[in-house]
Amino acid sequence: MKVAGNLRFATSVAFAVVIVSLAQGRNTSHTTPIAKHPTGEATEGDFIRFDHAPDAVTDRYNLSVQYLCSRPCTLGVEVVASVGRRSGVMVFRRRWKQREGLGTLTTRPLLLRFPDALAYRRDFFIRRSVDAYDVMLRAWLDHLGRHDEAGPRGGGYHQALTRVFKVLQSMPPALRPLKQHGACLSWGAELTWQVTRDRARQCPLESDTMELLKFPLASTGEKFGVICRLNPFLNRELERARLRAATDPRVTLSLWIYLLNWCGSKQCGIFHHMDPDNTFSTPVITLTDTGDVVFQVRLASGGDRAFRCHTALTLRTWHRLQFFMEGSKVTLQVESLMEEDVKTHTYEFHDDVHYNDTAGYFVIGGDKFMPGIEGYFGPIKYHRLRVEEVINHLSPEKTLQQLDKTHRMCEETKEFITAFLQALKESEDITKNNVCRSLLWDWRKRFGRQTCSALPWSSRVQRLYRPLLELLGEQNFISGIIDFRDSNATLRFGRRVFFQALQRLASRGSRGPESVSSLIPLLQVSSCLGHPRSFFLLAVIHLVGLGLPADTLQGHVYSLAGAQADDRLALMHLGYKHTQGIDGIPCDYDLAYSYYANVGRQTCADRWRAQSIKQYTTEHILLQDEEALRSQMDEDHDVFHFLQFQAERGDLESQKTLARLLFWGQHGLSKDVGTAVRWYAKSALEMNDARSMYDYSILLFKGQGVKKNTTLGLQLMEKAASMGLLEAVNGMGWYYSTFMADTETAVKYFEQAAKNGSRDSVYNLGMYHLSGSYPGLPGKNETAAFQHFLKAAASGHFDATVEAAWFLATGKLEGVTRDPESAVRLLKNVCEQNGHLGYVVRTGLRAYLRGSWEEALLSYTAAAEAGLGVAQNNAAHVCEELGHFYNCEWRYHNYSTFNYFPHYSGFLKMGDYYYHGLRNQPQNISLAINMYGRAGVAGSAQGIFNLAVLIQEGHGVPEKILEQLNISKQDHLDISRVLEKLYQRCRAYEDEEDLSPCSLALFRLQLGRAWETFTHDPPQCLLAYVIATACIAALLTHAMQNISRRGVQVHPGVDTSHGVGGAVGEGAGMSPVNRDEVNRNGWQGVTIWPLIGGEGLRLVGDWAFTVMGVGLCGMHIILLLHLL
Repeated sequence: MKVAGNLRFATSVAFAVVIVSLAQGRNTSHTTPIAKHPTGEATEGDFIRFDHAPDAVTDRYNLSVQYLCSRPCTLGVEVVASVGRRSGVMVFRRRWKQREGLGTLTTRPLLLRFPDALAYRRDFFIRRSVDAYDVMLRAWLDHLGRHDEAGPRGGGYHQALTRVFKVLQSMPPALRPLKQHGACLSWGAELTWQVTRDRARQCPLESDTMELLKFPLASTGEKFGVICRLNPFLNRELERARLRAATDPRVTLSLWIYLLNWCGSKQCGIFHHMDPDNTFSTPVITLTDTGDVVFQVRLASGGDRAFRCHTALTLRTWHRLQFFMEGSKVTLQVESLMEEDVKTHTYEFHDDVHYNDTAGYFVIGGDKFMPGIEGYFGPIKYHRLRVEEVINHLSPEKTLQQLDKTHRMCEETKEFITAFLQALKESEDITKNNVCRSLLWDWRKRFGRQTCSALPWSSRVQRLYRPLLELLGEQNFISGIIDFRDSNATLRFGRRVFFQALQRLASRGSRGPESVSSLIPLLQVSSCLGHPRSFFLLAVIHLVGLGLPADTLQGHVYSLAGAQADDRLALMHLGYKHTQGIDGIPCDYDLAYSYYANVGRQTCADRWRAQSIKQYTTEHILLQDEEALRSQMDEDHDVFHFLQFQAERGDLESQKTLARLLFWGQHGLSKDVGTAVRWYAKSALEMNDARSMYDYSILLFKGQGVKKNTTLGLQLMEKAASMGLLEAVNGMGWYYSTFMADTETAVKYFEQAAKNGSRDSVYNLGMYHLSGSYPGLPGKNETAAFQHFLKAAASGHFDATVEAAWFLATGKLEGVTRDPESAVRLLKNVCEQNGHLGYVVRTGLRAYLRGSWEEALLSYTAAAEAGLGVAQNNAAHVCEELGHFYNCEWRYHNYSTFNYFPHYSGFLKMGDYYYHGLRNQPQNISLAINMYGRAGVAGSAQGIFNLAVLIQEGHGVPEKILEQLNISKQDHLDISRVLEKLYQRCRAYEDEEDLSPCSLALFRLQLGRAWETFTHDPPQCLLAYVIATACIAALLTHAMQNISRRGVQVHPGVDTSHGVGGAVGEGAGMSPVNRDEVNRNGWQGVTIWPLIGGEGLRLVGDWAFTVMGVGLCGMHIILLLHLL
């Protein structure tokens, strides 16, 4: 007890000395008193002290320790420090044992090392300096064997016989010395460090509040919805809090919901969580068929529990549902816009709730495992770590309020039409044409005396529905309704109104915007009566401004209403707008996926109803393409008659082509399934063609256009498969799988076809992997299924594309990154092949060919708003043709440039707009260059030519565009080289037989370069001078010869054949002096000129022309060599 007391006393004294030293600001070294051995042995001679020790933290200091051991001992030197919130951190330690030289003074040198972060200033290699305090250098001595029971690492400073310590001064990080690393940084690394070294480090800005939905979602009541996935927090504190909440969650969910109907099945999804095993996790919120809300959780023990809130949510009213989950207690608050009271429901589970929001994914609405609600979702906010009131206002408020108003108006319209149909049904005065004469007569007289049943129509209703009442006043309209007394009379009534409105538009022709605006009341009535395409056309008219000022808000309302009614074009429209983030609709790939997934599934199902006249193959025909327009034909076209003639003569290819054109309705022909089947049968049974046998067998199996005959279908398919047709081999697998339920045989056929490239077989094998029924393989293999789907999708398989997109949207597979944008891109390609979209495009093309441009504009704008690129180009073209009535060419040319695979015509138009400053746009050369460059990359010779012209005008082109046109960086400095490559690429895109502008420009450029090379070479330059000299000489001799001939004609009395005598004779009667002068002139002017101008000039001229000709030939050869 005494020894222990002395030890405690010594320790207290040591720490007291440390504190006093720190208060006085002095470095202190202290040696503790010598303790006594517990066995009573004397230890008076043992000690340890510092001989040479630093006063401050100094790296690589030569430390010296003196000590004396009376017995074999263990010694140690240590450095401890306080760093941040941690104290007693060991930064240096050395231990050794002394068994020799006992009882003598010993000095031991040590190299004292400190961590770089503790001793030096921050630099490129030392990225972080540690601010340490209370740095203590200490040494101790202890006898061997005293702490054997503590193990090999027992003992230490606090249990030693004697010890010594010294407090070291720690310099602030900014005052520490720089370490000499002995390495040389590159210039780029040093510059980067100099720029970023003083940048303050911050924790990532994160919030536990997630806005899962910012724009309204139209829910059709089917198995489609928005897929969300939450990631772990980057902030460590938030992530630790999330992990701690696994069995004690603190979650708040606030969502707005608008119901048109209660759930049509047992339960419909509102918001639910799916785990990686495709099972429901916490939370699962559903709606029942009575309007109640069910809340389900996964317990920590593994079971599932749920409770039901008897809410009976009101239809056609915005409700805000707020869920507060605090541990095992769940509270639901229901707030309605039409009611002021807030209803609260509370339930507490008896077990802990398991919650992990990063495992799996969340779904808003429905998915492949559960249908969604019929209605709309408003903004949704989600608190991951808090239980508190959420600020979640109805937004966009005006849009959602107008949406509510529209649906209430539709309810009133339905009541009006129902009353009308009921009156017709109860009237006793009904003719064979189903027309109530007395009722129509009274309508014509503005609701005078009625003989039929009285109708409860107020003056307000008459004012609102005046266009409809006028339409009902026409006898042929009522007579078009076959039977108005059945359950679908209202739907057929709305469809009749829709087509009547379109007929009115077509009959009026191109009379300007008023012809389109007059359709709005009828389209409103039709949409309310269950014809969703009317909703979408109303959205198009309001968004584009066809016949009335553009109204984005009303356009959004009708778009959402059409999408909720499951109209394919409206769904594609919202998916496209969410993909691009245009027209006031935010860019959100999760929302876009929910709409495109719906249309993708419908497209796969629509293929089996291809015989419907409302479906056509989507043909990408541009109205500017004269050749493509000439390829369109009808039943009276010469080409069609020629095909019929050849088919009747037994030409196999004509029979197959005729069958395909009539079955799918291609190249302008109307569908004729019966005739198509006849040609399929003829080519299959008489011509023994493998492709025809396969096609006809499929028709026999499905009974499309022909009576079902499985036996004959199997015979034809087996024969086609034996002939090596891959589709038939896959068809055999389909037969054994569907009709015979023989999985092993089916898989053998699928594997055989898949090895040879059959995309259908690849998809079918993927489905076997997904269902877990692949022979010889245990359980499901979603990874293998995804790989098969992705491979088949790359070949254009619709169903495989839809399945692959789901895996990309959920990101549930390990090693597959969640990529909703890629999922949207895959689905968009499938949706643009939808037969109903093809019907709209076909309608627009037919209307354009017969001169009904406004009807064509309405069809093309509908397809353009759905995101179809060819329709956008055609809509812009029709807008330009109609002139000042509409101003949508800019809109759709601009839209076309943002597509995934745009046509270059849109880039050319936009480039022209920017270059010339057209369509109320300021001139912008840089944007024009960008548009022309993108047109060139897309394959436009005109775009490349325009780009080259701009370069010649002195405008710069971004390197990125030149690199996309395969122009290397080495060529960027040589403008002529860049122009030459551009013109070469331009010529490659043009018709080789035509003498095109690009060919002429390239020739001019190459000729100029060859001439420049020719004139800069000394020998070639000398040749040019010789040619020039020869040309001048030839011209001079020719001129002199002409002068000589004119001189002879001036003196007609001179006879050159008689020499001088004739000339002297002319001078008769002159003085001797004048005669001599005349003689001299006569010699020069008559005798010498003929001598030189005759033979001499001809000789010089011949030589000049010869030299010039030879020189020009040589020069042409040299230039030709340069050109080649």
